[in-house]
Amino acid sequence: MPWIFNYAELGPPQLTEALGKAPFCMLPASLANYSLTFKGRSRKWGGGIASLDKSRGGYVYGSAALIGADDLA
Repeated sequence: MPWIFNYAELGPPQLTEALGKAPFCMLPASLANYSLTFKGRSRKWGGGIASLDKSRGGYVYGSAALIGADDLA
């Protein structure tokens, strides 16, 4: 089973909705040496799209979800 890192607007409710079921396990997590940035412009809501950029000393906080391999698609 793979772990995926969730940040920005992909929280537990959104991930559950996208998968059609709850993830097997979800824990708080952080990603070192990255920062959260907003790039481009979403046609859906008109603002920037959350992205990750390498950033020495930076941290992005989110969650790690354990999901089934078939759910990656």
